[in-house]
Amino acid sequence: MLVWTISTLLLYGVSAFIPNAFTPYITDKDFTHQDLTEQGILLAVAEYFESKPAPGKSTPPTAGSLTGISNLTARKLFDAYYGSYVPETKLQSAIDDIVNYNTRVEHENSAKAAWHFNGEQITQGNDILLRLRSEAFDALNVSQPNYATARHVIGQYLHVLQDFYSNTNWNKINPSSYYSDLGIPGKTLRQVSGPSEDTCKNCGQTLPCLFDPPLLSTTKITSGYRSGQDIVKPSKPTTDTQGKCSHGGKFDTSATTSAAVGGINKETVTADYSPLFQEHGAVADLAIKHTTYFFAGQTNGLRTVFGDGKFEGLLQLHAGVSLCFVIDTSVSTERDAIRQEIQKLISAGSNPYNYILVYTNDGQTSPTVITKTNGNDILTAFGSINIASNRSCTFSISGTEAAATVAEYGSKMYVFSDAVPRNDVTIRYIQAMQSEKDLTISLLLTGQCKQKRSIGNWSILSQTKHAKAKPFHIYHQFLVQKGTHWIRTSHPPTGQRVVLSVRISDPATVLGLHLIEIANFKKALRKLNRSRIPGIYLTLIDKFPDVENFVIFVEGFDKDGKTFRVKTQEI
Repeated sequence: MLVWTISTLLLYGVSAFIPNAFTPYITDKDFTHQDLTEQGILLAVAEYFESKPAPGKSTPPTAGSLTGISNLTARKLFDAYYGSYVPETKLQSAIDDIVNYNTRVEHENSAKAAWHFNGEQITQGNDILLRLRSEAFDALNVSQPNYATARHVIGQYLHVLQDFYSNTNWNKINPSSYYSDLGIPGKTLRQVSGPSEDTCKNCGQTLPCLFDPPLLSTTKITSGYRSGQDIVKPSKPTTDTQGKCSHGGKFDTSATTSAAVGGINKETVTADYSPLFQEHGAVADLAIKHTTYFFAGQTNGLRTVFGDGKFEGLLQLHAGVSLCFVIDTSVSTERDAIRQEIQKLISAGSNPYNYILVYTNDGQTSPTVITKTNGNDILTAFGSINIASNRSCTFSISGTEAAATVAEYGSKMYVFSDAVPRNDVTIRYIQAMQSEKDLTISLLLTGQCKQKRSIGNWSILSQTKHAKAKPFHIYHQFLVQKGTHWIRTSHPPTGQRVVLSVRISDPATVLGLHLIEIANFKKALRKLNRSRIPGIYLTLIDKFPDVENFVIFVEGFDKDGKTFRVKTQEI
């Protein structure tokens, strides 16, 4: 069976919480770095939404109405906050970006104990957090923030931060609260156990560590040593009853070759991998709360430091429509009339998220697309148009298509054209673009060519919104083996053994996915049953096909049981 094949392939040791949902020995009760990061960010966003009214509403949601949603997802959060369909894809994309850089730490720095707070590298791990926090905040502390860089660094920061809880004894020192001073400049850390100080007693030889707690210290911070990392556990005969703690689990040889025997990691709910497996849920809860605190803390949280605007920018929280203007006319003398109409539409007070101007200058073969957040900037950009005077009096689809590609969901588009679309294929194509993004596309005749209307006599030909089911998006990623780890790649080498995962943005919108297609290659999908991150499917490709520029399609069944086939997007 496929699931067992993938299990054999993906088996590898980790240094703390499991990276993501694609690890084979994971159970539905395990919290991965992906879970911790998604839940922590979504709770920070939910807190933010509870502080401000949704568009069109006068009061904010009641406290706890959003943060209390069970198995919180971006889709559930947006549905509860906005009350009508607003796409969550940009927020989910920002979260995925952070998650991807979080999980990369596991294979890029797995042998470095400080990156996981292993080997009592508490001060060194805190130094890494301070450096990463500084780099992320530097990327944000400018007039034009580099949000992509900030997300990448924050992903690494959160991995290190979250590992603190699975690998140290913090939950014995303070079981009810996260360590808010960790990774914060100017804070003095709690005392760390000394180099010669025994921190654990043997466990797991006659009784599981569950019934014979190994930790000796509940006042000083300590952590376990793990074989294969750059900090080696001080050697003591296994006949000794006490010594330094090991990380523990079946991948850690130090847990059986040097006292103290056993281990203290809490990264899974499985005893074979985590000696203190019973504490996994409690430390995961602390890690989620600390992740939320990083973004939303009252004093040191990112939103408090940089304000709502940059918080929204980092997580791509903006929700709104675009106001689009497509210039498809051949008569330069109409410039003033077109400008007046654009100015009137901008002044109507719709307050869109952004403005989009699309035009094709004389000599250009493809449209120019200009996106601005200020309407006056669009009027200024309009002055750069150099309309060809010898263009044919036919409707061009390219500008409309370019605007639809970059427009937000539910946007309004005004197309200034010499001619109406006459071809049935063109008309159906416009209707398809309307339907895909719920656009309102209005054709405004410029009055030239055969129409002979006077300049400024605008005729709105179409303002139809086509009813459709709630949209969904499907994302994919490839995982290829590198040493003992599996890492993401955009294009696997030909002949490489590959795990392909796909994820649907809103699993409730479909009955299921069953097939992927790459070029002429098809493979069945199997669902990964996880309640916290639903909608994930996997397949194993023994030999990746010899294809260059490929597109991935997924087939499945919609809520009515009808088959659909859609193109995926790379995470």
